[in-house]
Parts: sequence; structure tokens; C-alpha cells
Amino acid sequence: MGYYKNWDDKKLYTTFVELGEEIETLHDEYFELLQRLLKDDDVFMFTDSIDYGNLKDTHRELLYKLNFKREMSFETSKRKLEKSFTPRIESILSSSLEEIKKVGDEED
Repeated sequence: MGYYKNWDDKKLYTTFVELGEEIETLHDEYFELLQRLLKDDDVFMFTDSIDYGNLKDTHRELLYKLNFKREMSFETSKRKLEKSFTPRIESILSSSLEEIKKVGDEED
């Protein structure tokens, strides 16, 4: 599922938004199926019914997309943190290396 890690920020954000819309639609579909099954006691007893199968498939797809969206959210957060902290960390490392060099030169 990590193929999105090579995407640029714009594509990642666009896909993230589209995925949210798809998840919303799947939620609605899932709850409609669930309500239909709960209204008809006879259908609910037969796990091989069409509605039950659709409910399982919808639930599985919903979970897949929710997990994918969560992973994309983590990737976005990771990118933002790297973008924020990388310059500061490089600056700290650079100044530390300069100090080590000075100490090494003084000892010689």
C-alpha cells in the first residue's frame, strides 16, 4: 500500500480528499444495507443472502479505504515534520561539526 509515498504533496492531498468522499458514500451504503437487514428478521438469519454478502463486501472495502486514508494521513504528517525540522537539525549538526573541528584543531 505504500506506493503513494512517491506522490507529490498535491496528488497526495487530492487523493486524500477524494478518498474521504468515497468513504462517506460507503458509510451511507453500509448503513442502508444494515438497516435493511435488521428490518427483515428472516433475511438476517440467512448469512448467504444477497444483502448480507453486500454488507460484508461493503464493510471490507470501507475498512480498507479507512486504513489507506489513515496511512496517507501519517505520510502527510511525516512529510510536514521532515520539512519543518530538517533545516534546524542540519543547522545543529553543522554547528556541532564546526565545534568538533575547532576542538580538534586546538589539540593539534
